[in-house]
Amino acid sequence: MIPKAVISSFRPPGEAVLDIYQPQIAQTVALPNRGQARHLLGSTAALPAGFYFVVDRRTSVPIPDVYDFLVSENVSLLGRPKLRHQSNTSRANAEDLVDLLLFANEISTTLAEFSEELLQQYADSMLYVVSPQTSLNYADRTVIKRVSTAKRLFHYLQNNGRLKNRFKIAKVLQRGMERRVIAPDVQVPKTPATDALVKHIATDLVEAISKNLGQMPSEKTQVLTRDRLLFAFLLNTGARISEALSIKISDLPFQKVGKESSLAACHISVIAKGGSYRKLIVPIWLLEELSIYVSTERAEAILASKGKAEHNQVFVNHAAASYSRGQPLTANNFRKTMRRAAKRAIGDTGNNSIPSPHACRHSFALWHFVLEARAGNPDPAKKVQALLGHANRSTTEQIYLNASLLLEEELSERDQRHLMTALDGYLR
Repeated sequence: MIPKAVISSFRPPGEAVLDIYQPQIAQTVALPNRGQARHLLGSTAALPAGFYFVVDRRTSVPIPDVYDFLVSENVSLLGRPKLRHQSNTSRANAEDLVDLLLFANEISTTLAEFSEELLQQYADSMLYVVSPQTSLNYADRTVIKRVSTAKRLFHYLQNNGRLKNRFKIAKVLQRGMERRVIAPDVQVPKTPATDALVKHIATDLVEAISKNLGQMPSEKTQVLTRDRLLFAFLLNTGARISEALSIKISDLPFQKVGKESSLAACHISVIAKGGSYRKLIVPIWLLEELSIYVSTERAEAILASKGKAEHNQVFVNHAAASYSRGQPLTANNFRKTMRRAAKRAIGDTGNNSIPSPHACRHSFALWHFVLEARAGNPDPAKKVQALLGHANRSTTEQIYLNASLLLEEELSERDQRHLMTALDGYLR
């Protein structure tokens, strides 16, 4: 029996009448009084905040097969339950399965009745679907991801005896390791080569995007500085956007400001992928900029919240925001802001690739890979692995080795001078 959940719900667009499933994404939320919550809600109160699942919108009761799978996939039940991944990963998994359930409605089939043929139909159907986000057909990577999530769901259901039709299981070699995969014959768009996914930001585009995002806090103008500062932080630390937004004021050693050279660096801990912690190297000059932002623009935003923003996150919504003033900035909001700035910058530079915040991490890695190699380091991948927090060396080499060679070939003389200057410090 699935216990009732304390949830905040997010209704998907559209009001279509669904015959079998009426899926709606829900999220567990933090409860102030755990003792009372456990008394009223039983084991559900132990689910970690930020866990997303799928409920029937008619009853707000979790859809059993999907709920059980998402718990097994996203929640570690050893000791005190906690998320295995970032909350946005949990949400993405739930969104993938809402899409699958909507397809199940279209073909009037329950999850238990699915077969490999129907899964192939689902994969094929997405090739002609227009994304509500971009108004274009779904990207290949979206199709690949959603089919992958569906396969993991059916693997879980098959292992638990919940499917009427048996899916084929095969052993395949992936990254030098033998793995068991379900429905290997289901065709999806070909996965691009790993190094083809690496999109660095050209140096002229970095400058143009920076200009469009505003100014740095130390410039002390009336222009908002948060977005320019966050962009600089991502470029100069190699942090994921989720890592940067997880930083709290208490994580930053502001006592070093004014006491150490601006060319020096310090270490701070961030919540990394998978919920573990890793160290970021932050230049002191960047720490100085963060200090100014926290004491000025951030302080004004917290004051504008009128007591509603009681938290310690560094990056927050602006004081002039139409809602949620002073509340923690979300990754989606910054992605939209950076995309707008990048589109304007592309018009100025002639570049036709719109970079995302994660492209800052790739740029950081590639620049350092090239710099280490040019500085005579015989093993640049080892340094980049440490900077990025990759657990496996093979991950770093597979992603960046070929990409770094291509980057060196494409570097203009101006780019080369720009990178060589960075040998003595980080890019401002």
